[in-house]
Amino acid sequence: MKKYIYLFVIFLIFHSIIFSDVFHKSQKEMEKLKKAFVTKVYDGDTIQIASGKTVRILGIDSPEMNYEKKEEKEMFADEARNFAVNELKSEYVYLETDKKKYDKYNRLLAYIYTSDGYMFNLKALKKGYANIYISSDNNKYNDLMIKELENAIKNQKGIWHIYEKKYWNNSLPRVDISLTKQHINKHVVLDAKVASINKYKNITFINLEDDNRLTLVIYKNIIKNFPYKPSDYLKNKKIKVSGKITKYNNSYEIILKNPYQVKLR
Repeated sequence: MKKYIYLFVIFLIFHSIIFSDVFHKSQKEMEKLKKAFVTKVYDGDTIQIASGKTVRILGIDSPEMNYEKKEEKEMFADEARNFAVNELKSEYVYLETDKKKYDKYNRLLAYIYTSDGYMFNLKALKKGYANIYISSDNNKYNDLMIKELENAIKNQKGIWHIYEKKYWNNSLPRVDISLTKQHINKHVVLDAKVASINKYKNITFINLEDDNRLTLVIYKNIIKNFPYKPSDYLKNKKIKVSGKITKYNNSYEIILKNPYQVKLR
């Protein structure tokens, strides 16, 4: 029994060494950060502190509540906001900034630590309440963000469990790519190989190897949600695709609205 306790203690020490400077900060490290009281939670990635300043939580992108738009709230928006409310509202938190401190809306950009020293940003990713938001200006913890996202997707946490059912459930027809034109306006799952990738007017086109000129289309507002650069990560790869086939002029396309619609095979 002592042997197992000893091994467990070693594991805890090793775990704390790996995450002490990032996922978990000591009380001494926390004292160096700006302390603030959270008065309001707008959604899963935006809060307000007692000074009246709005804080945009760095590195994550939660489903939108769409307060100011005449649109329905995005899938899983309530759950993401509720998680942030439970973790942050009416609590003291610690703010860590990166290279760029404010966005174009004059919101403070920060990594948020709860009083126990854990980073909320990573918690949200770990539990599947957010996607990552990669920024070249603020990239201090990008590698950790990507790792947590990959684990959440692999383990189907939170919204990723919903996406798994939506995009990959067994009721969706599995079709051969050569039969593309027989499934217009239908949601299907197919295997393919990437032939080439190019961009035009901020739209990314992923051309697939087939006889029907099938292309995956990613618009600018969607590509920011990808945890990788499709032009690098998917080049010449064999993939699985889930989506609705539509006809465009003399070719066919699947518009990707979520990075979860593509898997490597």
